[in-house]
Amino acid sequence: MAFMDADAIMDLMEGLVVSIFSELRGVDLPRPFRRMTYAEAMGRYGSDKPDLRYGLDFKDVSSAVAGCAFKVFAGAVAEGGVVKAIVVPDGKRLSNSRVKPKGDVCNEAVAAGAARAAQTRAPPTPPAATLPAAWWSRAQHACPPHTRR
Repeated sequence: MAFMDADAIMDLMEGLVVSIFSELRGVDLPRPFRRMTYAEAMGRYGSDKPDLRYGLDFKDVSSAVAGCAFKVFAGAVAEGGVVKAIVVPDGKRLSNSRVKPKGDVCNEAVAAGAARAAQTRAPPTPPAATLPAAWWSRAQHACPPHTRR
């Protein structure tokens, strides 16, 4: 065991966890466990320890917001950055106080590495002066409806 590589150690630990759950709780865990690289975890979830239970991964909406009238998004893309969004199913149930700065949802996002969290609820009629209807259409296409994994 002195010369085990990372995959061998993960396989060993995975077997141990599967055995413990099976023998002590009668729960059969599927193998192999899902693995992802650090880069994938940070890129898709903004955290190196993502909670995969809800399927709330980031969607890249950079192409949808490039050149839009909202300068924060358009400027980020123009400077080579990316703009990502999270599709929250039934997000209207979240109160504004939870999502706004100092709310628990915002605080968790910032703790996970977001520079800042912004809440945007798609209104029935998009505000034409800020974000034209074409932007909402592109953003909705870039963020397909949530499907549970």
